[in-house]
Amino acid sequence: MELQSIAELKENKLDEKFSELQALLEKYALKEDAVKLQANIRSNYYNNYKMEQHTRRENLRIHGWRYDPNMDLTGQVAKLLNHAVNLKSDQNEESVPVAAFKVDDISICHPIKPKAGVKQQVIVRFVSRSKLHEAFRVKNFLKKS
Repeated sequence: MELQSIAELKENKLDEKFSELQALLEKYALKEDAVKLQANIRSNYYNNYKMEQHTRRENLRIHGWRYDPNMDLTGQVAKLLNHAVNLKSDQNEESVPVAAFKVDDISICHPIKPKAGVKQQVIVRFVSRSKLHEAFRVKNFLKKS
């Protein structure tokens, strides 16, 4: 009988130790999972940021331009860019000629609500990156006008 009670006591002690060890293992496993989860979240954040930057490559931001809110903004932007093309051709630039901008070259454009101390801005998204590059070639003439 005495041997049986000693065996039960040892078994109970081993069960307690086993439970403690199992709890510690679960705690470290959860901590490791949390670290992995944080790393995945950080990685996804940077991947999303990279994708957002990639989609902004076809965008142009126009600062300080007053447009008529009652008229079609896309048409006004095309007219503004064509004005810059005309200014460039008037100055007889010897560089690569720039084709005229059409409304179909612009995917979408929209104004950004101005913050305090910031001039009105308009975001223009082009259908192709080549049209964006053409717009950048004539942007200096818009600054001068």
